[in-house]
Amino acid sequence: MQGRTVDSDDQAHRRVLEGLFWLRNVAVAAQLAVLLLVVVGLKIQLQALPILLVIAALWLWNLVLGQRLDRRWPVTAAEIAVNLVVDMLALGALLYWSGGSTNPFVSLFLVPVALAAAFLPVRYIVLVLLLAAGLYTVLLWRYVPLAPVGSRFGGDFNLHVWGMWASFILSAVIAAVFVRRLARVGQRREREVAELRARLMRDEHIVSAGALAAGVAHEMNTPLATIGLLAREVAEAPDDTAQVVADADEILRQVAHCKSRLKRLQQRAGGGGGQAAGPLLTVALEDWAALRADVAVDFDLALDAMPPFAAVDDLAMALVNLLDNAADASVEGGRPEVAVEARYAGGELRVAIDDHGRGLSPEQLRRAGRESFSSKAEGLGLGLVLSHATLERIGGRLTMTNRAGGGTRVTVRVPVPETSDDGE
Repeated sequence: MQGRTVDSDDQAHRRVLEGLFWLRNVAVAAQLAVLLLVVVGLKIQLQALPILLVIAALWLWNLVLGQRLDRRWPVTAAEIAVNLVVDMLALGALLYWSGGSTNPFVSLFLVPVALAAAFLPVRYIVLVLLLAAGLYTVLLWRYVPLAPVGSRFGGDFNLHVWGMWASFILSAVIAAVFVRRLARVGQRREREVAELRARLMRDEHIVSAGALAAGVAHEMNTPLATIGLLAREVAEAPDDTAQVVADADEILRQVAHCKSRLKRLQQRAGGGGGQAAGPLLTVALEDWAALRADVAVDFDLALDAMPPFAAVDDLAMALVNLLDNAADASVEGGRPEVAVEARYAGGELRVAIDDHGRGLSPEQLRRAGRESFSSKAEGLGLGLVLSHATLERIGGRLTMTNRAGGGTRVTVRVPVPETSDDGE
């Protein structure tokens, strides 16, 4: 369902307030009808004027609410609670002038309590409940008694029973309408949440593939640059057979690496599957080292215990980008050496990459991984950004610090549960 989103709290609250608006219109009409029936039809003596004033005040409040609903101001739970309080105060006033707790319609106090329980947070439910209980308690002692009706209707108690019946019917209808409305809203939101969850899963797969593609493109920047350099050497010394053969072999190695990465990108369907992630990660790091003959790499890897991990391909891509940055920094610093230490223990992978470059300024450390920048003349400035984004997506984190002896240390921590389901 393209373009549909899950209802916001404001939309849900607005529908509840609109329901209260229409329910109050019905209530005002019903109150006038009951007053007319009691005074004219049943000839029961009531103080009609104060009752009419309460009904009129409630009707005016509803007119104001109708005008408010025409505005697109946000509707809050507090506003719904205020309207329920107004309804209870109006009901309390009507009952005060018509028998108080002896009036069979006193059970209507349950309606706002039920509505609050269905739509409002706990603090407002407690408020409405306490107010309903307080008003009922006051009406036990303070009210204007109903005039006796004698035996015309089977006695006062019989009339009270009929009143209780009418109150039950009214309460049941209101409860049924609002509960049904609530159920329909809940069902619609469940459907929309399910659709949104499915769409997010699809989007996550697309974003993951896109991030991997961007990482592969960034990773290929190095072999392509190497290929270009070797091609220039061949062009400048075409008669040096030994140099041409060596350069051609290196070009073929770099091309094979690019084809391998493109094939992995094409065939990627969920990362490492059921294979242990440690050997896969070790091979990826060693393949990278084989292509960076210009840098001496000191590996200290302890990854044999690392279990299957669905995001191992994303992780490898992020680490290769970081290693490329470290290697380039070391070459520029005049000491082409990179040290890599990787440990898996206690459900967490920890990787530390040390270079021998010039280090980073405080401003560069602040921006690293969050903004695209490069300290290299021909750098794309994407490596750290891609690595940072990839690690965040798989639940990892990246930190960078300047080393005391010069250069930079990049530390990567990624949670890899020992009983991971990710590969299933």
